[in-house]
Amino acid sequence: MNSILTLALAAGLIICMVFVAGCNAPGPVVAPQSPVTTPPTSSATGLTNGAPSYSDAEQKQIIKNFDAYAEKARQDWGVPGMAIAIVKGDNVLLAKGYGVKTAGTSDPVTPETVFQIASTSKAFTSAMVGMEVDRGTLKWDDKVTTYLPDFQMKDPWVTKEFTITDTMAHRSGLPANWGDELMALGYNDSYAIHALRYAEPASSFRSQYAYQNVVYSIPTVIIEKTTGKSWQENLQTRIFTPLGMTGSSADYESFKNAKDVATPHQYKVGNGTMVSVPVPVDSPMRSMTYLQPGAGGINSNIHDMANWLRFQMGNGTFEGKRLISEDSLNYVHSPKTPLSSNMADNLFYSQGWIRQETKYGPIIWHSGAVGGYHNYIAYSPKEKIGIVILTNNVEASLADAMFYQFFSMYFGNSGTDFSGELLKAKIAENAAAVTTEPTFPAGAHPTLSLPAYVGTYTNTPYGTAIVSEQDDNLSVTMGPAQQKLLLVQGNGNKFVVSGTTGNTRVTFEVDKDNNVKSMTVPFGHATPLFTRV
Repeated sequence: MNSILTLALAAGLIICMVFVAGCNAPGPVVAPQSPVTTPPTSSATGLTNGAPSYSDAEQKQIIKNFDAYAEKARQDWGVPGMAIAIVKGDNVLLAKGYGVKTAGTSDPVTPETVFQIASTSKAFTSAMVGMEVDRGTLKWDDKVTTYLPDFQMKDPWVTKEFTITDTMAHRSGLPANWGDELMALGYNDSYAIHALRYAEPASSFRSQYAYQNVVYSIPTVIIEKTTGKSWQENLQTRIFTPLGMTGSSADYESFKNAKDVATPHQYKVGNGTMVSVPVPVDSPMRSMTYLQPGAGGINSNIHDMANWLRFQMGNGTFEGKRLISEDSLNYVHSPKTPLSSNMADNLFYSQGWIRQETKYGPIIWHSGAVGGYHNYIAYSPKEKIGIVILTNNVEASLADAMFYQFFSMYFGNSGTDFSGELLKAKIAENAAAVTTEPTFPAGAHPTLSLPAYVGTYTNTPYGTAIVSEQDDNLSVTMGPAQQKLLLVQGNGNKFVVSGTTGNTRVTFEVDKDNNVKSMTVPFGHATPLFTRV
């Protein structure tokens, strides 16, 4: 069992420890990051009486202690900026910015500072599907082909049986995160949905959990079909405006033009240090999340997200107005897919939310990380207490630590330092990555002259890849985003991708006459074969 998870169990907080796993994509091709769970193995089942009963003064002290802990943890992690909201019922107990928007500056994060909220956007899409169910325009068990006749999976039976609920339950049978690389290459959601017909399944349909962004884009398109409006228009009129989320949006132009924005960061690792550095302005990491908006395309601030949490804990109402029926919201929150083969873990994916039954009652939550941001939202429907954490370093597990620490404190188990334990794990992870084999042995060289590898290669569905000579090396350019990989060293027909530890390699295949016929390009979740044309 993971040591951090063991600490959580020992503290009495039976919540699955979720680590956001990087896709390890080569060079600048960085695919979105997604929740990957390590479910607990615990015999703790059933509910207790929940959290202790707090006086107002005691509750304020918990918030004060957590507030101090959060700022110290932010500094320990070297994360430039963070924003946190804590909501109890319909009351916002804390809405605060920590640190700065950009490393090395003094411009502070405020409750109005905008972050990309990544996969915590998924709950907004499932809520709008629930609103359409309330309107009578669709049903949860309707087949996808009813609304998208061109929809196709590899297996015709799966195509026929795929329902709207399936699109948001991560049980498609595909490999986890299939197709995320398409977004990194610049392909939009329509292209990625069409490409599902080429995806080889990794398991039988509905048999196990495997996180997906491409499949989750399907309800986005269905909402547009049933309403005649874009997903963004629906979001604005049905959620943002009624909830007073005036600082929120769902497109890159709005994000770029916002006056109060947190800069995205990642770690620069070396010499035993982790330093937050801004994601380059021209990096596709800054904009790729908007290519699949329903899976991760929302921009928001902590003030607005506090209202979103109030709406969730209000069972679909906000300031006296009902936006979604209680039945539909309960369906969104109810278990759909076990995240573990051990049902005693009581951990399930719902519809844009993860639900775990704990000894304190259910905890409903989701994480999200992409492009320079790492976030969490979670609440206890029994205790009507919840938290939102937004941070501007995609590689830091600070948001995870704040999630664990807050509920641990609130439920009376404040002895564990989750930030410290996760930070130690991150430092060890980075040290291992730095010491990984960096290069080929001395004297290594390509089998062929560089011009022999130059040419055009194709793959379905990844498209065209152009191999060129560049500064006495090779480069590979792919996708609508014109993503470029620089290949800096070769040995035989294998080439190291610049900016990686050395194990990320493009491999060319040659025929018996030493003519290059194909190449494989590792994307992290896939290693597609491109055929030379």
